[in-house]
Amino acid sequence: MDNFIRDKIEKEGVFVFNLLFWGLLFMFDVPVGNIDILPDVVGYVLMYVGLKQLTPFHRLFGSAKQLSIILIVLSIFTIYSNLERVVGYIPMILFHIVYMALNMLFMYRICYAIVELAREAELPRLAQAAGFRCSLYLASMLFTPIIILLGLVQSALAGMIFLPAFLFSIIVLVLLMALMKQADQSLKLNPYV
Repeated sequence: MDNFIRDKIEKEGVFVFNLLFWGLLFMFDVPVGNIDILPDVVGYVLMYVGLKQLTPFHRLFGSAKQLSIILIVLSIFTIYSNLERVVGYIPMILFHIVYMALNMLFMYRICYAIVELAREAELPRLAQAAGFRCSLYLASMLFTPIIILLGLVQSALAGMIFLPAFLFSIIVLVLLMALMKQADQSLKLNPYV
């Protein structure tokens, strides 16, 4: 290993979850016009690189890394928000169902790798936090189709639920980002050893 890298690791530590942290930042949807200025594709690329470093530590990181490749490709289609006008609503609904399911599986694998590593390291609070935040994430992802279905049946009810669900999803993403920092500080994984 290069002496520069070794010195940097000894002085600053290794922050292997940092790329997951920054990747999650790109999961926030910030549309300007019809374009998301924090495109998910950038987030998935960052998480792929981070998961590549984490793969030696747990098999679930490896399977999440494989899913990230699929999500990188699929997320290209989420950059432009009015794509359903081009390809039609039914194909986009099917696309979003598949995208959401893969996203849920992706985050589940990351969180449960953290749960298992935390248990092995006898860090029950980290394990509990990772499991709980994963549950919150899965719940926040399920709000989307519920709101869409409510919008088809009763648009006023969907409108009332949208804002709290949107705020909940933002809070959950922030909690997941904080989990990555907490995992980094607590687990102290070093891919360069």
